[in-house]
Amino acid sequence: MVASNDQFTKFSLTGFENALRFAQISLDGTERLFKFNLDSAKQSLEENVQAAKDRPPRPILRTLSTS
Repeated sequence: MVASNDQFTKFSLTGFENALRFAQISLDGTERLFKFNLDSAKQSLEENVQAAKDRPPRPILRTLSTS
């Protein structure tokens, strides 16, 4: 009976270690994806700001009020 309890303990510990490893791999992947998305958004914003600075100002159009 002691041997089977010992085996069950080892089996449970192995499962727990595998779950921890899976969680760490998942978190690492999530972190990389988040960093990629943040860097992409930052670069897009910088490009749009630069494009807005380079574009000549548009004239303000005034409409005649008919009231």
